[in-house]
Amino acid sequence: MPPPAVPPRTGSHPSNRCVDCPRPSGPCPVRVRLRAHVRESLLRMPFGRSANRREAFPFFGTAVGRPGTTFIPRVVFEVSVPINQERVRKLMEHGLTEYQARVYLTLLDLGAATATQISPLSKVPRTRIYATMQQLHQKGLVQILPETPLRYEPVSFDAYLRALGDDLRSRAKQIDTGLDVLAREFAVNAQREPESHGRFEAIYGRKNVRERLLRMYAIASREVIGIGTTRSPGRILGAFRPSLVEKATQGVRLKYAFRFTPENRDDVRMLLKHAEVRHIDFLMPVYMHNVDGKEFLMSHPIPDDDSPYRGDDIAIWTNDPAIADAMSEMSERIWEMGKPAADVLEEPRPAKRVALTRP
Repeated sequence: MPPPAVPPRTGSHPSNRCVDCPRPSGPCPVRVRLRAHVRESLLRMPFGRSANRREAFPFFGTAVGRPGTTFIPRVVFEVSVPINQERVRKLMEHGLTEYQARVYLTLLDLGAATATQISPLSKVPRTRIYATMQQLHQKGLVQILPETPLRYEPVSFDAYLRALGDDLRSRAKQIDTGLDVLAREFAVNAQREPESHGRFEAIYGRKNVRERLLRMYAIASREVIGIGTTRSPGRILGAFRPSLVEKATQGVRLKYAFRFTPENRDDVRMLLKHAEVRHIDFLMPVYMHNVDGKEFLMSHPIPDDDSPYRGDDIAIWTNDPAIADAMSEMSERIWEMGKPAADVLEEPRPAKRVALTRP
């Protein structure tokens, strides 16, 4: 049905009374009918494509004020128009946010419009509408018309898609060109599993060093390697004899290396009952113990005597895997370089006396 004729108003505001209106008060029946017609027309608008405004609203283009101006009733912008969510989703797949998609679809239906007119129809808050317009302008989807107030006009989507395609192709070419360089620059250098680190202790006093060594012997399950001074055999027997017997019974290899002297030969022979002992041809100022390649201790005996308890020894201990493994390797090589104790301790046989007889 055609819309009712719009009677002239006494002022510019839509709430003003019409000229020569016979009703002294109350709503204007003509304008009530006009609003109802606009709402009905909006509900019949084909969502999903641009509407022909002159078909939906025959009164568009009617001169109301200055000649040549277009009258858009205020009621149009008071009605909430549903937006096709499928079209919103498609636009979002091509790089637009939801607000940008809503505003752009609204502009496609309205043509050029102000931000105030677009906000209620697109359901984009007034506080975000200007920023959204600026973003669409930067994307090349909206043209800003230099008027007062500013009006915004949609740009065809195919131009945006062509520009987007050119940009993506250029970006892909740059990635292909610099792929090898970027791969080397940002290569993964970290290990799959972070390398573990252990603890470190400084120990003072021979008694405290002995307590730490007893704990090391207690956890030994594979082997114990000790490299020491010429007085180490006596200290080991005095401090750890019960541990030596227990670990030898459990099948733990006990391997020691010292420089043999006439003073320590008896202790070496006693130690041979439980351990594999070898002679090295150089003097060690410190002694080292390594247990299963997991714990390492090195101590400076002060003084270097046979006492297992009394002394101002200074020692360092660690269970750091890297250090313990490296020192185990070094201790193993020193031990392998030594001569087996049996070859060194073997007493030279006295020469046979041959009786000389006269013929």
